[in-house]
Amino acid sequence: MKAAKKSVEERSVGLDDLDDRLIGELRRDGRTPVSVLARRLGVARVTVQLRLKRLVENKVIRQFTVVVDRKSEGQDLAAFTIVNLVSGSIDQKAVGEAMARIPGVVEVHDVTGRPDFVIKIRGRSLEGIGEWISRVREIPGVASTETLACVITYKEEL
Repeated sequence: MKAAKKSVEERSVGLDDLDDRLIGELRRDGRTPVSVLARRLGVARVTVQLRLKRLVENKVIRQFTVVVDRKSEGQDLAAFTIVNLVSGSIDQKAVGEAMARIPGVVEVHDVTGRPDFVIKIRGRSLEGIGEWISRVREIPGVASTETLACVITYKEEL
């Protein structure tokens, strides 16, 4: 019997349909007991345990974590800041790492084209976000920033 041809994505990470379904269940609730996962997926408990072990060992699942409501933390305001660097020989990696160390900065992305970076900042107020942006501007090599405050978030995932 000829095996079904796998997509490039499936071949590159080695995930099959059961892995995808297992990960989907864990995304919905990472606290779901293995026995419940096994029942939902229609497989033996030991199969789920072995799959989980392999997914963790292969770093497909990097961590199990808690998602906290931003409002209860007082961090419900989000902003995206576009960061442009000065022209010349700037150590972009060092700038990115410096931005990542600033409290309130929750994402740092080195992007193609202009701008050089897009960062996501969370805070309690626009003034608080402004303080974090001031710290970004102090990093050697940062030429300019432009910040966009988030009004409504329709979707956000970890």
